[in-house]
Amino acid sequence: MLKGVLRVRERYTVTLTREIRKALGIKVGQRLEAIVQDDRIILRPLPEDPSKLSSEILREARMHLNEIRETALSEAEREAEQTLKKKMRADR
Repeated sequence: MLKGVLRVRERYTVTLTREIRKALGIKVGQRLEAIVQDDRIILRPLPEDPSKLSSEILREARMHLNEIRETALSEAEREAEQTLKKKMRADR
């Protein structure tokens, strides 16, 4: 993980360090998405091509849906096992 200390200057501008710019391939004029999460600011480079952005959003949505699906299947399997165990105990 790469870290850097940035200073807020007049007009609230912040300059990214060379290491951070190079690591992320950030160019002059490129747009960044700023996300406030608890007490943090997360800056994420946005692709220059808007279609890439929508593709990225769809990819992330699919990942979240897959996580939800996997969690639901695991819970359903666990509940089915518990139900089967209860039924087997009752049949004894």
